[in-house]
Amino acid sequence: MNLIKIRNLPDNMEPSEIREYFTSVINEAMQLGNIDPLQTSKALVELSDRQWHTYELIDKDTKERIESWIELVWDVEFKTLVDNILTIITYLGLENSFRLVEDSLTPELDKEVSDLIQEAIKEIGDHVSNPYFGLE
Repeated sequence: MNLIKIRNLPDNMEPSEIREYFTSVINEAMQLGNIDPLQTSKALVELSDRQWHTYELIDKDTKERIESWIELVWDVEFKTLVDNILTIITYLGLENSFRLVEDSLTPELDKEVSDLIQEAIKEIGDHVSNPYFGLE
């Protein structure tokens, strides 16, 4: 899926339309063997932002597929990827992926990456399943 095409999608979309794009991006990433997880993560950030603005939780199947992809590509050595995945987790309320992130905190972890993760934990830790917590 072309990232430029996704960035040019309208800001306001129906959840069903967004789900189709999520499915397309994840299918392509899985078929290509995650050749470029950074590009995929950028596309998912764009779609996650649009999903968040629907004020509806993402459907269970799409959520599980995104979490499976995150588990496959999670790499604490790649700060930009970590940052993008944290954004996706925050916008979509991905509890399983959040646990993966929390489990990645080790004393050996790069300080910048550790700081990103700790900031996310502080921000959404108890409310990860509800991306709209701050609006209540």
